[in-house]
Amino acid sequence: QSKDPSLKFMPKKEVYESYITYFEESNEWVRKEFFPHKERLFPKKDLSTYKENYELKEMKPEYWDRIANFIVDFAKDRKKLIDSKDLEINKLKQEKENIKKEHSSYISSIEHKETTLKLLNLEQDLINKKLNTKKLYKELNIKEDVFMPRINVIQVNSAKARIHNHLAYKLGQALIENSKSIKGYIRLPYVLSYIKDKHKKEQKIYNEKIKDNPSLKLPPLESYPDYKDALREKNCITYKLGEALIENMKRGGALKYIRFMKDVRRIKKVFKKV
Repeated sequence: QSKDPSLKFMPKKEVYESYITYFEESNEWVRKEFFPHKERLFPKKDLSTYKENYELKEMKPEYWDRIANFIVDFAKDRKKLIDSKDLEINKLKQEKENIKKEHSSYISSIEHKETTLKLLNLEQDLINKKLNTKKLYKELNIKEDVFMPRINVIQVNSAKARIHNHLAYKLGQALIENSKSIKGYIRLPYVLSYIKDKHKKEQKIYNEKIKDNPSLKLPPLESYPDYKDALREKNCITYKLGEALIENMKRGGALKYIRFMKDVRRIKKVFKKV
């Protein structure tokens, strides 16, 4: 649209004519359908004075400088726009992380309150039972002796349950459950991350408790009557997949994770055959 003839791009005359010829029929159809009152949709141009300038041979060096400056200015404006968008995205990401931390803190607080409330209820039940027992002894005129049974709170009552509480078993279980559908595969990284973080918090709480009260430390697995069942659980596909995933997490990397998920499908097939 430049008014300067030397800057105005003009294709070859034969190309220009070929376009006019090619669209003549369709233009006529548009005229008949929508503009029947017009004799012609576009005025016919006189090509006798048509001047080709498809190579821009008459371009001056300063014109190229102006074009280059325009491109540089345009690139700078785009960069400013992209940088501002990046800042907005980073700000939103930070806000998301803050909300996530607040949510986790809130959930942890609720879980702590629930655990504390359960312990208080158990303690109150124990006190009530002791009071009822004393009352019964008094009514029967029987003195309390050393044979009075003691009530102990057992946190985990089997070796099998202890194995199911291991991180490897939890991760393996999540892998199996979520590898059954496309939706499961998509949400799997978030599920695994959540399980890992939650397990870490549980272990921290447990370590703090036994530090304050060593008597709360759980006994060794060998002391449970179902120890052999627990060993079988450690050798099942669920536990083995979890162990393999933990090793994969140590190495890290998205590509290794994708390869690992392929291995999950392969391992599951092998275990099915066995």
